[in-house]
Amino acid sequence: MDSRAKGREGEDLAVSYLEKKDYKILKRNFMSRTGEVDIICRTNDEIAFVEVKYWDYYDFEDLEYAINSTKRKRIVDTSRYFLVKYQQYRDFRLRYDVVFLSRRTGEIHHLINAF
Repeated sequence: MDSRAKGREGEDLAVSYLEKKDYKILKRNFMSRTGEVDIICRTNDEIAFVEVKYWDYYDFEDLEYAINSTKRKRIVDTSRYFLVKYQQYRDFRLRYDVVFLSRRTGEIHHLINAF
């Protein structure tokens, strides 16, 4: 399986997980010139910008290696672009989550307010 197909599979699993938790998916793979956010979703009065990590060989403890300061900045910059483009969400609280899925174990960890 190539990396694009693997990424799509991980995002599909994350979307299913979030929808079961009553999140409304607003956008997937939202792009700006500075980066991409895997999933943008809403719960109550919050907008969550979600990074998905779907790994074969790493464990949850290795997550710190996946989201460095450069990646966080790209996600935050892209979230700002989203809020300019979709101003109906400007009064919502914002947060940045990570959904970590292990292909090896099938575990799902949802880190709310990860950064």
